[in-house]
Amino acid sequence: GAVFYFFTDSEISYPEGPHFSIKFYVSCMGMLTNLFSLFGIWSYQRYAMGWSYRQLLFITNLIAGTLSWLDAAMFLRLNVKMGFPDHAFII
Repeated sequence: GAVFYFFTDSEISYPEGPHFSIKFYVSCMGMLTNLFSLFGIWSYQRYAMGWSYRQLLFITNLIAGTLSWLDAAMFLRLNVKMGFPDHAFII
């Protein structure tokens, strides 16, 4: 949806955007998503097998909520203002 167009719009459509190629956005981001999913499975099996559902939901929601601030920083273009290039910040 809108996130795809934010990342892949041309300079004419959205001059301040990151202007990722569709190939980079689909292939690299898809691959990284899968790698982090595997890391999540490994982490669960290694550390969280004995946790209660309440503990598991609390910790994972805390982590997801904290990491979503990175998305907000990207949409507000704070990474550029702090000197982080788009390709490095998105990974």
